[in-house]
Amino acid sequence: MLKEKDGVIARAIDELDRISQDAMIREAYDKREMEIMSYNTNMGMARDEGHAEGHEAGRLEEKIEMAKEMLADGMSLEVVSKYTKFPIELIETLTSGIQDA
Repeated sequence: MLKEKDGVIARAIDELDRISQDAMIREAYDKREMEIMSYNTNMGMARDEGHAEGHEAGRLEEKIEMAKEMLADGMSLEVVSKYTKFPIELIETLTSGIQDA
């Protein structure tokens, strides 16, 4: 049997048997396992949210750069607004940055 071949596994099985016999220890063990699973789930969700936020910020930066290039090429505020979906007021603020450059 595997328990007889590997001392580490044998010790783990013995520890599991010992823990399983004590209700309080078993309850604490189960609670800890649930906390670990909850932590891992929360960390995964936070990572996914951070990734989505970073992706969105990158897309916004890309659209801003595109709008600046369109303005530098002489396109009207209305055309830039149409294709970027930015309000004209925002595009006007971008024009001041282009004129300063």
